[in-house]
Amino acid sequence: MPKKKNDTKVALVRRVESENATYIDLFACAPGVADPEKAMRAAIAEFLATPAGRRAFKETGDDFNWGDSLMCVPASIWKRHGLRLINPQERKVVLVDQDEVFYPPEENGDGG
Repeated sequence: MPKKKNDTKVALVRRVESENATYIDLFACAPGVADPEKAMRAAIAEFLATPAGRRAFKETGDDFNWGDSLMCVPASIWKRHGLRLINPQERKVVLVDQDEVFYPPEENGDGG
C-alpha cells in the first residue's frame, strides 16, 4: 500500500499491565477500510493460518499477542487488508490527566 495523503492514520494503543507501560503503533489505513480493528484482526488471523504464523504461535508458547503481531506479520499481509504499519518500533506514551489545571507562576502559591 503506497503512502497516500488520504490514508487515515490510526493509533493502536497497547497497554502492558505487567510493565505499567503503554505503547502506540501507527497504521495508515486505505480509504476503503471502514473498521481498522477488524482489518487488523483479519490480517493477524491470515498470518496465523500460514506456516510462519503457526511457527510464531508456537514460539510464543501459544501466547501470540498484539506485540507479537507487530513484529511478525509481514507488510504484504497488512497491505492485503488495507493497512500499512508506519512505525514498527514501540513508542513510549506520556499519559496525562486531561483535566490537570496549569496556573501561571504568580497564581500557584509559590510566591511568584
